Amino acid sequence: MITDMYRYVQQGSTNQVGKIRHASEYRANDERTNSFSLVVGYQPKLMLRFMSQPSGFLATHVWTEHADKQTLQTNRAVYFGSEKITSSAQATGGFVKHRIPVTKSVFYSNPYFQAKSPVNVAIAQCPEFLQFLDDLNRNDNDMGLHTLYPYEIRHYQKTTEDALQVMKDHFQSSTWIDHGYLKSSFAFNALDNQTANYLAHQWKKYDTSYFWHYSSEDIANPNHGLDLYQPQRGDALRTPLYWSHPTVTDPFYSWSAAIIPEDTLYLYREQNLQQLIQNRGVFINHTYLARIPSKKHGGKFIIRDIKSNWIIHPDFDRLLK
Repeated sequence: MITDMYRYVQQGSTNQVGKIRHASEYRANDERTNSFSLVVGYQPKLMLRFMSQPSGFLATHVWTEHADKQTLQTNRAVYFGSEKITSSAQATGGFVKHRIPVTKSVFYSNPYFQAKSPVNVAIAQCPEFLQFLDDLNRNDNDMGLHTLYPYEIRHYQKTTEDALQVMKDHFQSSTWIDHGYLKSSFAFNALDNQTANYLAHQWKKYDTSYFWHYSSEDIANPNHGLDLYQPQRGDALRTPLYWSHPTVTDPFYSWSAAIIPEDTLYLYREQNLQQLIQNRGVFINHTYLARIPSKKHGGKFIIRDIKSNWIIHPDFDRLLK
């Protein structure tokens, strides 16, 4: 694969302007050494290959969740089955009940958070939320920051260090998912040491290494199959699962995902799942599992029961099962 296909767009002064950064950028007098091997001779009829999947599994599917517009109650619904369930041990449905781990992003702080309007729940303002996340972590869920705040708030190095310390101490977190076009994001100013939003030194200190950002969103169309390798487009167009830009983002890696909105859950039909297995594929999705449903197309992950409590949608729970 050609390394310049690996995408990293660094935003400029606004989210309307960005600069495409190449996999390797050099200045005058920089040096680089490359090598390759060429094997000539017998070509076997069957070529062995290393599998992407661990432990002998045939295919891989990873759920990754963005933390937008969540509450503690909607989180409990999608992971435990109902907002009334406060412990994984009592889960009646959802990801924990069906033993499906998620790479889950969270906000560290939301200064506007209020108990009576608990949208965009955050660790710093809600101790119960941290207890919930600790419970998920004990059930093998992967945690990462969704930037720092849900809004554009002035970035302070002390807040960042506190956030990364909590994520490392509680979750051994190595993952980060950008939120919007906030200036303290991987795709904006966080790699620029000339700005107040510089975070790279903190990421190195706390071993945060793997990043999702808008320009790493995969170009695969899930309507054509749940597989980031995109085998129907030929070997030349297979998407890397993760990559780095050695002279720009080193030692950090970007990883790809394809968005699955609530109204496209029909893509998880038997035919597509069997095709993923047959192709020995890998699919990493980008979802908003615990987001309060919008009126337009929401309510496919969670709904309210007759007592107005949040519960996991029965159809979605059957899919997880």
